[in-house]
Amino acid sequence: MQPNTLFDVYSSLGIKTEEVFVVPKIRYHAPKTDYLYLLYKPIIQSNEIEVDSVSALNHYQFVLRAMFSKNAVLHYHWLEFQDLKALVGMPWKIVCIWLFTLFGGKLVWTIHNLEPHNQKWVKLHRKLHGWMANKATKLCVHSSHVAPIVQKQYQIDGEKILWVPHPTFPAEIGRAHV
Repeated sequence: MQPNTLFDVYSSLGIKTEEVFVVPKIRYHAPKTDYLYLLYKPIIQSNEIEVDSVSALNHYQFVLRAMFSKNAVLHYHWLEFQDLKALVGMPWKIVCIWLFTLFGGKLVWTIHNLEPHNQKWVKLHRKLHGWMANKATKLCVHSSHVAPIVQKQYQIDGEKILWVPHPTFPAEIGRAHV
C-alpha cells in the first residue's frame, strides 16, 4: 500500500473537488499543535480546495451542499462519544451524515481508533463505526499495517481504504525547564 496525500484521496472520489467539509473544527489558532491543521496544511496553503471546518451544530451545512451540488465532500474524523452529552448529540450527527450520503455526497472517514479510549459503550461504537465504514466512499488510515485490520473488522473492500501518513508535529529545540 502506497502513501497518499489528501489531494490523492479527494481526486480518487471521481468528482471535481472544490470544497471539503471537515469535522470536527480545525483549530487554526494552534497551527503547531492541532492535528487537523497540520493534516490539512498543504491544502489550506494551496488554495486549490476550500476547507470548510464545521461544528456539530452546523452539520446541516454539508447536507445542504449535497442537496444542490454533485461535488459535495465531507471528511469526518473521530466519530465517537465519550460521555452522555456527546451520546445525546450523536443522532443529529448520524442523521446529517445519512442525509448527506443519501443526496449523493462523497464521505471520507479517517479511522483513528477501532474502539473508544475509555472502553465505554464499546458495542455501540462498533455498530456505529460499522455503519460509517459502509456509508463512506473512502476510508483513511494513518498506517499501512492497520488497513487489513480495518478491512476485516468492517468487512469492506480493501480498495476503499487509503493510507495517508500522520502529519508531523514541528519540534522546537529549547532549554528544558527543570
